[in-house]
Amino acid sequence: MSFSGFTLSFIKSIEESSSRIQSWAEIKKKEADTAVIEAKAVENEEQHKIDGLLRQFKSLQYQRGVVSRVNNCNSSDDGGLKEQRENLENKQKRLEEDIALLDTRKKVEQSKLDEVLAEESVYRLKALEIRGKKTRNRREQEHYS
Repeated sequence: MSFSGFTLSFIKSIEESSSRIQSWAEIKKKEADTAVIEAKAVENEEQHKIDGLLRQFKSLQYQRGVVSRVNNCNSSDDGGLKEQRENLENKQKRLEEDIALLDTRKKVEQSKLDEVLAEESVYRLKALEIRGKKTRNRREQEHYS
């Protein structure tokens, strides 16, 4: 970057601010990425558990079907299966809420990042305006000299 016409301390201040903003943005992006990765890992783990429970459920259904055919009995005890299904649905709902919460957090962090980047743009524009004024003033002084 070229900052002709500015004091060294002002240039250093701008560079330090820009560096801090960039570092902060990188940290927040890493945090958001980590949160998403963790959420996906939890989702995968829970989905694996759900898949295992579904396999057990199908196995139980098959076993009960075979038993009822052997005994020629049409009675069924679905209370346990219904409870398991409700538990799994509740667990899935909680996981979906967790994912929604993490998505919301990510959006908030992105919003903060966008605000900081917009603020940085404003400061850059102000710096350019000041630089332009200084250049015009210098030219006017040279013109009158």
